[in-house]
Amino acid sequence: MALSGCFSSPHLSGLIGQEAPLVRFTAMDGTYRSTNEFKGKTVVVVFWAEWCMFSKPVIEELNELASQKRSDQTIFLAVSIDPATSFPRLQRRIQEEHLYNLEHAFSGNALLDEAYQTLKAQELPHLYVIDPKGRIIAEGHDADVALNGLEEVGKKG
Repeated sequence: MALSGCFSSPHLSGLIGQEAPLVRFTAMDGTYRSTNEFKGKTVVVVFWAEWCMFSKPVIEELNELASQKRSDQTIFLAVSIDPATSFPRLQRRIQEEHLYNLEHAFSGNALLDEAYQTLKAQELPHLYVIDPKGRIIAEGHDADVALNGLEEVGKKG
């Protein structure tokens, strides 16, 4: 397993153009969502951590973007890879910063989060845009990745 950390160099998974692997995300309430239930929708997935200073501005930008672009057909999913002990702090941050335009996932498994490992993310924040056909069409480390991916989906109509 590769060690991961807060963004230091632009590492990408090599998954652009491929079908998103079947992976499940653990919602904050303990239920699960999976990539197969997102077919027909555009999904922006961002992996982030409370301890990563590069994550804060990206999460804030995505929350703002989601306030404008979120719909029944566009989902913004923020996956925290913080350890289980950080759950109360994470809940407080979501509340204090009004990050309600994002759906939140948290397994408590830190860098061993199933989705994080399956999607081959290595630095934080790490974003993917999955198109309605289930293919990964964009990947990177800043909010522009989400905006550009959404624009690409819009062009394909």
